Amino acid sequence: MPGQLEAFGYIGSVLDAWRQADTFGPFWPATLSLEQYRGDEPPSGRPRPGWCYGTSGVARALQLAGLAAGEPAWLTTAYEAGMGCIRALDHGLLPEEAQLCHGLAGTLHCLGRIEATAGGGALAAGLERIAAHVLGLRDLGTPFGFVTGEASPNGRCDPGWLQGAAGVLSALHAYASGRMPESGWDAALLLS
Repeated sequence: MPGQLEAFGYIGSVLDAWRQADTFGPFWPATLSLEQYRGDEPPSGRPRPGWCYGTSGVARALQLAGLAAGEPAWLTTAYEAGMGCIRALDHGLLPEEAQLCHGLAGTLHCLGRIEATAGGGALAAGLERIAAHVLGLRDLGTPFGFVTGEASPNGRCDPGWLQGAAGVLSALHAYASGRMPESGWDAALLLS
């Protein structure tokens, strides 16, 4: 589409400008206040690693843009950011939510997609640890097996896809099968 590569370049430059780093690796702030955007205040620290506004989702988007635009530096940054998510998770910076949107299931799937595309193998052991932690969040006393975010007014957990058990199980199935989803369900998250 006309102008698409220029748009990738602009968005890449914005991501470059706001990329932060800590001892774990690169990350992007989840949000920016007007004061932070103007440079009057520093950006906030490492956000949770989830899909919706976390580093794993941004890293996958950057990887896809790098593939489309032929930008190897973006591919490298995306993989390094994925490794940074693993290192942060290994040091206890874990969301205690299983959900797909901003919990560990979304992180598992984003990083699984990054690894499947890059094929480096370095994320594989970290993915195993994330999957184990997601399974550790099971609560067989709940109707859908996972406590995901807020319980509904009737005390039941969300069975839904984006913030509920269905999304958690979708990500776990993709991981356990070793294949990305044939149905393409993750296209709705712009991950495929």
